[in-house]
Amino acid sequence: MANYLGLDIGRKRVGMSNGDDELKLALPMDAVSMVDRLFCLRKIANIISKLNANVVIIGSPLNMDGSKSEMSKYVDNFILDLEKFVGSGVVFVTVDERLTSVQAEADLRIARGTKLESHGHKRKMRQRGVIDSNAAAVILQDYFNELALRAQ
Repeated sequence: MANYLGLDIGRKRVGMSNGDDELKLALPMDAVSMVDRLFCLRKIANIISKLNANVVIIGSPLNMDGSKSEMSKYVDNFILDLEKFVGSGVVFVTVDERLTSVQAEADLRIARGTKLESHGHKRKMRQRGVIDSNAAAVILQDYFNELALRAQ
């Protein structure tokens, strides 16, 4: 059985989710602060080890025309750094994550029955990494859904 970790890498936080290929259900986890990049890399490597994750799905925000954005290049560099902390046997897969934060906010709005549009509430959710980790769950769930479609 393969265990998966989903990542939504940002400049302030890394949203995380996990799942496996049996249930094919992505669940959000606590986000990791990016204040100290080295600490963040070590923490994620430790989580990969604890979860026994052998596949890491990482969102890469491409431009709307499909070309690499400045942020997708930042994500590529983060992956290169993370690979140095993780042993062999872990596969890193980047996927297009355009608009996943928008989807995560909409999902949260529906689940909580609240308006995230209020500036204060949305800011608190962002500071706690809730939106980022839900975006990571959207990224991973989209990947699971794509695998299921290909299997048909």
